[in-house]
Amino acid sequence: MQTLNFQQLLRYQDQLIDGTLHTLLLTLVAALIGTAIGVAGAAAVRSGPRPVRWAIRGYVELIRKRPR
Repeated sequence: MQTLNFQQLLRYQDQLIDGTLHTLLLTLVAALIGTAIGVAGAAAVRSGPRPVRWAIRGYVELIRKRPR
């Protein structure tokens, strides 16, 4: 059985930590933007003008039925 040697990765430790922090920051920003868009869309569906409600509902149905 082969053993894993992670000693070679230690020289890249700073880059790995930096990449991890950037990934976490990007994830946080994307989650906040997605939440803001979702809340705005939900508010528009509940109290927006009829064409806006139709457009948002149409978009949601289109995305729900899209194959993975």
